[in-house]
Amino acid sequence: MKLRISILLLIIYSIVCVEAVARDTSSYILVINSINFNETKNREIFNRISEEFSSDKIHVESEELVIPIIQNTEEIQTVRDRLRKKYSIWEKPRLILFIGDPSWLLCKPLLDDIWKDVPAILSMARDKMLPDVADMVNKSDDSIASKLRPTQEVIRGYNTVALRQPVYIKETLDIMYRLMPDMERLVFISDQRYISAYTRICIRDVLKKEFPRLKLTELTSPLLSTEDLLDSLAKQENNTGIIYSSWFIPVHRELDAYLDDNIKSLVQAFSSSPIFILTDIDLDGQNFAGGYYLHVKEMSHACIDLINKILRGAQPRDMPAVQGGTPYTQLNYAQLYSKGIPASRHPSDAVYVQAPSTFWGTYKWTIIVIGLLLVIVIMLLAMRLYTINRTREQRLRMYEGYRRLINSMPILYGRYHLLKGASGEYEDYEFLNVNHAFERLFGVLNKEIEGKRYSELTDRYPVLRQLHWSHLIAPETQPVFKEDGTFLYLDKTICKVPGREDVFDIFGQNNTSVHDSWHKAEDYKTFLEGLFDNLPFSVVVRDAEDNLRPMYWNKRTEELFGLAHKTVTDDPSLLEKDKIVKTVSDMDYEVMKTGVSISDVHKFETDKGCCYYAIRKHIVTHPDKSRWLISTIWDVTEEQRNQRLLESLNERMQTVLKAARMAVWTYNIDNETMECDNKYVTHSIQDFPEHVLLSKQEFLALVHPDDREHLVESYRTYIEKRSDFFDEEIRLTDGKSTDWVRVYGVMMQSNEKDAPHSLIGALLDINARKKSEQDLRQAKEAAEISDRLKSAFLANMSHEIRTPLNAIVGFSEVLMQTDNVSEKQEYMSIIANNNSLLLQLISDILDLAKIEAGMLEFVYGNMDVNTSLRELEQSSRLHMKEPGIDIHFEEQTPGLILYTDRNRLMQVMNNLMTNALKFTQQGQINFGYHLLDNQTVHFYLSDTGVGIPKEQQANIFERFVKLDSFKQGTGLGLSICQSIVKRLDGKIGLESEPGKGSTFWFDIPYIAPQKTTKNTNISPLPEKKLLPETEKPVILIAEDNPSNYRLYETILKNDYTLLHAWNGEEAVRLFQEYHPHLILMDIKMPVMDGYEATAKIRELSTTTSIIAVTAFAFSSDEAHIMKSGFSGYIPKPIRANSLRTKILETLKISLIF
Repeated sequence: MKLRISILLLIIYSIVCVEAVARDTSSYILVINSINFNETKNREIFNRISEEFSSDKIHVESEELVIPIIQNTEEIQTVRDRLRKKYSIWEKPRLILFIGDPSWLLCKPLLDDIWKDVPAILSMARDKMLPDVADMVNKSDDSIASKLRPTQEVIRGYNTVALRQPVYIKETLDIMYRLMPDMERLVFISDQRYISAYTRICIRDVLKKEFPRLKLTELTSPLLSTEDLLDSLAKQENNTGIIYSSWFIPVHRELDAYLDDNIKSLVQAFSSSPIFILTDIDLDGQNFAGGYYLHVKEMSHACIDLINKILRGAQPRDMPAVQGGTPYTQLNYAQLYSKGIPASRHPSDAVYVQAPSTFWGTYKWTIIVIGLLLVIVIMLLAMRLYTINRTREQRLRMYEGYRRLINSMPILYGRYHLLKGASGEYEDYEFLNVNHAFERLFGVLNKEIEGKRYSELTDRYPVLRQLHWSHLIAPETQPVFKEDGTFLYLDKTICKVPGREDVFDIFGQNNTSVHDSWHKAEDYKTFLEGLFDNLPFSVVVRDAEDNLRPMYWNKRTEELFGLAHKTVTDDPSLLEKDKIVKTVSDMDYEVMKTGVSISDVHKFETDKGCCYYAIRKHIVTHPDKSRWLISTIWDVTEEQRNQRLLESLNERMQTVLKAARMAVWTYNIDNETMECDNKYVTHSIQDFPEHVLLSKQEFLALVHPDDREHLVESYRTYIEKRSDFFDEEIRLTDGKSTDWVRVYGVMMQSNEKDAPHSLIGALLDINARKKSEQDLRQAKEAAEISDRLKSAFLANMSHEIRTPLNAIVGFSEVLMQTDNVSEKQEYMSIIANNNSLLLQLISDILDLAKIEAGMLEFVYGNMDVNTSLRELEQSSRLHMKEPGIDIHFEEQTPGLILYTDRNRLMQVMNNLMTNALKFTQQGQINFGYHLLDNQTVHFYLSDTGVGIPKEQQANIFERFVKLDSFKQGTGLGLSICQSIVKRLDGKIGLESEPGKGSTFWFDIPYIAPQKTTKNTNISPLPEKKLLPETEKPVILIAEDNPSNYRLYETILKNDYTLLHAWNGEEAVRLFQEYHPHLILMDIKMPVMDGYEATAKIRELSTTTSIIAVTAFAFSSDEAHIMKSGFSGYIPKPIRANSLRTKILETLKISLIF
């Protein structure tokens, strides 16, 4: 059965196609020491690295360079050549560890050659180092100090990381001052090596900066012999602090040997002061008083961690310098005590060695070990004596027959006596007897092991170690390894010997071939089960020959359906209890029934919501006719949700594009093509289809010529700078029409060279916005022009109004002071002329205000053109001041009736005539009109005046333009004429030559006369009353201003009976009392205004004539007045003749005189 399952899993394994991965080959780490490994700290680091990285995959090699004995550059090159020759035939090391920067500097050329790009660690690195190893050879301290460079600068460019070991000189001196407050001198012991010279340089710098009062004495080898050194130490006073660095003396150069530092244990004996150290050269802390430094264990751990990181793939060149651990203070209690340093000065945060302890603390473990050994020895002796006495007789009696029997058996046999320890558990056994088969298998004779314990034999016969008592009495099959390296499987039968406690007969059968087959199948099964248990999808195997019995159910299936493999195989009915599991299971029966595989996504409802499974089911048939139904089930719920989310986002994007009427485009940078989707663009300048593909040149051909260069430059800048967003406004044109568009874009992806590959974006029609911006600019410009014109208007009006007012006010005062009748007549004439000018100015201003407000009203009707122009001819002759001018209406069309606004048209002709009279001294003024193609009427007026210069003709129709500043006028007439002609859908112009005269003309459309209908809604005229000849008509004047009433009274008192009301309320009362024939009603009055008073009077009488007297000037005011019950109106200022005419015309409607 197991074999069948293994074959099945192998078939499934072939379906998913898993490939094996080959193991890496072994390699080595190379440790290169600047000196040798006789130095304790170097040896300690090397030993720890060797222990950590010695295996079948990697091992550690070492090199000793002994650099301090090198005397010149030739010797340096010799060492390099030796290394190059040796390692050029080796494979490159996985990593090189340099102990000390001299070794790195010596090997630096090799890092550019045979070891190029090999990861390297420079351990015990200081903050600074020399750039070349040759600078170390026989150089003075000053020479070395001048050439030191930062370590990171020297190793830059190499695949090397620095493992720092700083020298904590200041911290060590602080501790020395704490222990020796009266210290005045510092003695520093060192040798001729480069590292000692570097330390001397650092000590000098620290003393200069931090301890300027501390005197320094340097004792240096080989300047001093060892005897001189010890003699100097013996002479030092108690206030002297001593720091020991090293004292090496080179010997035996021909043997590349180097004398170790052997005086470390002597210097303390010759010094009366404690001697401190800056590095961990005293690993057991016995020889020196201590100091503040990085310990070798810390450095070793940091080095191992760094090696592991690099072996895992990290590159040293990418790493910052690494600190070689955390420094701390270590002091020798005994040394300090012997030198007279009291414990009260000892730092509490230091680690102490050789501190005093209690007897128990000193000998605790010794006592415990001796006691245990005594107990064990006594127990072993007792058990041994007991066993010997008990078994001696039995062994002698049965020995011969037993030996013949067991030796003849083909299977392994052995009798063993298991021995219990003090705890009552088995812990050893004794070999009582083994047969020849045992001897042949293990290569051990019975006589050599009989009566001996397992624990006694394992050192002599290592092959017996696999027969530990725990394995020996275990019933399962045991693998046994032979001395030749092969192994076999023993199926054991264990029998307890009756009557003998803890004695067992064990028989072993060699079933290696059976077990090999079984294990291979089991290995395949375990491998494939492990493989399928780690698959991200469900795998289910059911026996198609046994009613679809569940055979295999991986861990993902257990997680998916919440049913364990063993539970389902033990009770297949569980497949019917869960709704989803039952549905999936029913598909199995469908496949078995139809023989058709299933591969589809199915939706299931659960308590947590909807889930989606991608299910594939098919039948696999083995050559032995066995059949299995294999199912794979993927939980694709998240993928389905994401798909629906993408569909929703796409639909929303399409909706946004449709609402915004945007076109989506994609530009391929490599082949320079643009793909554009115009699905939601309602119109296009070239009627593109929904989807169009354009080349770069085809698209640029659509860009307006003025925008092409800017667009290309913007695109180039965007690509080079890799900006976040592309946003430009351009014009597209097909030569007939032009549209403004806004082009948005972002970079969509990059190719394998990290260069941009394509852009995606949108194109938005911004014609409406551009038109709005243009309108706003024009409106702004118009507002600015209007503001300037307003200022000019106010300044000009101030001048134009003050000029006639000056004459009116001045001659009015003079008129009151003179009695001469002729002078009075002259003054009154001047006042009247200026009154007319002032009224004309106000009328022009009102017309201009109406034009500006868009309230200039036009009332169209049928106009007899000839009659109107004859009237103009006659009135102009009456107002002509120069006698030598001939005014003539010369060209006309008989009986022409034109449908237009007569008042506005005649206003234009009057203005033109007024200007002609003003600037013509003699000659003639001719005017007239004629039809052009029966569609246009051309009016003109010519004079023989001064003419208009060419440069002024372009501005003649602008406001406040006056050719002669000394001529009376507002400068608004021609501007008003132009506005009126434009409102009549016409155009106006002039032709002029200075000294010969001017011709002004305007054309308006010819509109035939319209038929008029009688208005049946007009109220009938009131019935006329006869007024007796002796009776004057009664007029009620409602006026709150005394001066204005005095004017009315002066004009009307001789012809009418006058009643005066000071406000609207009094006017209503006087009307009720006197029933006047006519009412002059001022509009703006206190208590009750003219509108309200008229309304109340109309409630009493609808036939009484009421004339409104108003200072309002707009046509809307006129319309409001006529709708409010008034019979007519007269504007202020009041002219006597106009007032008399208006009153008389109004009274004739209702009275017969």
